[in-house]
Amino acid sequence: MQLTRRTDYALRLLSLLAVDDDAPVSVTEAADRLEISSGHLAKVAHSLVQAGWVQSVRGRSGGLLLAEGAGDVRLSTVFEHLEPQALVECFDPEGGGCVLTPACRLKGVLFEARAAFIDVLKDYTLRDLVTRRKAALLRIVGPADHRRARSSGG
Repeated sequence: MQLTRRTDYALRLLSLLAVDDDAPVSVTEAADRLEISSGHLAKVAHSLVQAGWVQSVRGRSGGLLLAEGAGDVRLSTVFEHLEPQALVECFDPEGGGCVLTPACRLKGVLFEARAAFIDVLKDYTLRDLVTRRKAALLRIVGPADHRRARSSGG
């Protein structure tokens, strides 16, 4: 199974905000630190704000912050919110256009596999992703001054 880029970027942004929770981070800064497109990340950030997992702070020192309690959000919830529900055409409630649908067992197998995937994600929260790795993650995606010090050997 492959996550969409949107979900991948959302999990990266949530992790960044969970690790670096001292001050708001702009979308541009987050995109630079995560080395991804700021245009894509802005759309993802908007979705996360709408879901209530991220707060958008306006103003000169504004940016994005992890919303209170968002560290406890289950990864399954993020996945189900962002990922398309239909793995294959026959998952579509209208039945899609596959001629094999009436006799095919693939839909049931894939549905079961997707459910198992989600069951595993239910066991983990955003906090679980970053708790014991916070120092290491900060070295990778920490504030720009931390990254400059690391790359210059200081």
